[in-house]
Amino acid sequence: MQKLCALCLLLLAATSTFAQIRSAVVIGAVTDPSGAAVPNAVIKLTNEETNVVSETKTNEAGLFTVPYLPAGRYSLDVAASGFNSYRQTGIVVSTAQTARSDVSLKVGAVETRVDVAASALQLQTESTSLGGSISENLIKNVPNMTQNPLFYATLQAGIVGRPQMMETQRADSFGIGQSSRQRFSAVNVNGANAFTNDIQLDGVSTQGSAWNEMTVLPNSEGIQEVRVTTNNFSAEYGRGQGIISFTTKSGTNEYHGSGFWRVRNEALNANTFSNNALGIPRAPFKPHNYGGTFGGPIKKNSLFFFVSWEGLRHRDAADWLLTVPTERERRGDFSQTFIRDQNGNPVRVGVFDPFNATQQGPDLWRRQPIPNSVIPNPDRGALHLFSFYPNPNRPAVDPVTGAQNFFQRNIRPFERNNINSRVDWRAGKHSIYGTAGTQRGSINAGRPFGADNPFYQPPSNGWTAQLNDDNNPYAAIGDTVVLSPTLLLDVRYGINRIASNSISPTPQPFDYGPLGIPSAYLPVMPLPGSAPDFGPGGNLSDLGNQSYQSKRERQTNHHIAGSMTKNLNRWTFKFGSEYRVMLSNYTDFQEAAFRINAPGWGGPGSYSSEFVTANGSGSPLNANPGQFGYDPANLFMGGGSINIAPGFPVRPAFAQKYFAL
Repeated sequence: MQKLCALCLLLLAATSTFAQIRSAVVIGAVTDPSGAAVPNAVIKLTNEETNVVSETKTNEAGLFTVPYLPAGRYSLDVAASGFNSYRQTGIVVSTAQTARSDVSLKVGAVETRVDVAASALQLQTESTSLGGSISENLIKNVPNMTQNPLFYATLQAGIVGRPQMMETQRADSFGIGQSSRQRFSAVNVNGANAFTNDIQLDGVSTQGSAWNEMTVLPNSEGIQEVRVTTNNFSAEYGRGQGIISFTTKSGTNEYHGSGFWRVRNEALNANTFSNNALGIPRAPFKPHNYGGTFGGPIKKNSLFFFVSWEGLRHRDAADWLLTVPTERERRGDFSQTFIRDQNGNPVRVGVFDPFNATQQGPDLWRRQPIPNSVIPNPDRGALHLFSFYPNPNRPAVDPVTGAQNFFQRNIRPFERNNINSRVDWRAGKHSIYGTAGTQRGSINAGRPFGADNPFYQPPSNGWTAQLNDDNNPYAAIGDTVVLSPTLLLDVRYGINRIASNSISPTPQPFDYGPLGIPSAYLPVMPLPGSAPDFGPGGNLSDLGNQSYQSKRERQTNHHIAGSMTKNLNRWTFKFGSEYRVMLSNYTDFQEAAFRINAPGWGGPGSYSSEFVTANGSGSPLNANPGQFGYDPANLFMGGGSINIAPGFPVRPAFAQKYFAL
């Protein structure tokens, strides 16, 4: 708590710090007062936050292109023999944007400089890509209840989040576990299906192969810009209905930091209608999001760092409202067990003897009723299973049927820590960046029937496994090399790892001996030693239900990309390739062990009481015992553009894709 308070009291000025993903381009033409081209003019673009300079020269046609620029605010300096020097300040470029700045030089001495402030934004005619960006200022001022970074993408026209993406109080609304990250990533672009988009963090993919969901959620306080490209994107973006690009902040020549603490509390929430009707108190709900950022120079004008951390601590309630057997029913005595007939009148359940039947006709047998519905010789295995049920602890909602006579509330802790960090280094012809971070989180719902009870039932107020957790690190490195004033190379490599679980483990190996199940059957279980799923039917709730709650996912995903840009007279060529490998190894069982049910054949009688007469069924279930995948994808891309006249580019493009499963 002391560390938390210290962070929240941090009084450091937070300023705009532009990120270093190198995808912006500035182009232009340099002319003299008569409109003739000025070749060999020296072009310098200076980042106003870091003083890092990108330099080139105009070609014979007086044109220049400066690619692979980080998003940010720039000053443009132009110098040519026989002309006054020229400076334009305040040029702002965004991620993946192509900006144009044409310059008309005046005849005079180089020592004389003409200063120009940046003019109003002009219609972008240099690129046919459609899309938009969300700025840092908007990210700071728009409420984001769950701190889902993909929420900012939905602020763009044509981008819509699925309803589950907008949930703010469910257990899977906090970005912990594969299911929650899947919900966070449920974005529709231009009416297309969700999960068909490419999501990149600083130019490198950070997606899993299961649902194309984000593996790491960048911290909101560390995001400089969110750009969504929805149509006509260039050949280098070869995967997805839309491209969602996150650009993180970078350090500058000054040290800056920030701290935050966001709190929600159930004191401002109303109880639900159903809870009020059932006499259940309002559930606790206490999410706390807090963290901070810090960045600055390691060596001024060349080496910078930036780091952000976001923590989540939350407590809510996992509720179980169930129907459990009474003391009489545990002994096989159903004389006081009633149901309602079609008119709503109480009727005692009938219990029929499966070992005493009389033939009524060809292929027709009738079981004989057991007097007073008291089973004289109940099955030991059934009684053993019934002994794991807890005792009723509340008045039944329906006193006739005894429905919902058990309530258990566990305090369910949530914990998540996200760290994003990066270093940027300008070393001669090289502009190198490295980024790394991790997302770790966990949810523990506890067990409804006691810590030592081997049976688990998902909460009534949210279908979740007992334990959900993530441990997902990532890292990337890139380099932009100026090979010559007209030839630039950009290479990047990224890797992310998923270690995610959604499980409901049995505290200790379950003994199937009292159920009469031979030990020879146990090895066929997906997880030997797990307790069975038990559904007695009738009015009783399932004792155990672990359907699809034994998921263990491990992924390692690689992304390699390289491109080269060549300026040749009026032409600008860009070509390169991309390679992605998605390695996945996971288990996802329908049930971890046996499924034991009452017969449920539709005949007369109570299914739960039928089971106690030894009339039931069971089978080992082993759906999806284990799966692995190897999913490489290779994309060869290339493109070029020719400027026939300023503002009228022609862009032929070529993209060849290869996917292998």
